[in-house]
Amino acid sequence: MTVRIRRADSLLSKERIQSVEPGDFCKCSFTDDMDSERMWVKVSRIWADGTFDGTLYNCPCLLPMQHGQSIIFHDYEIIDIKKGPAQC
Repeated sequence: MTVRIRRADSLLSKERIQSVEPGDFCKCSFTDDMDSERMWVKVSRIWADGTFDGTLYNCPCLLPMQHGQSIIFHDYEIIDIKKGPAQC
């Protein structure tokens, strides 16, 4: 099954999302239609179009993903943000 990122139910403010910098953590909800998990992604790059590059910070329990896996996500998929070194 293909894992995808679900669109956030409630969007964070534009200002909060614009404050994200490389090294920060964004939480996204991943699903394969049978299971879902909310996991942190460590941001490595931010593009002008609202796309983020990062690496999966959690160890998934239900989905076929791996800690450290490269993730591309969009600003409208972010459900939470932790600034700087986080205890996610």
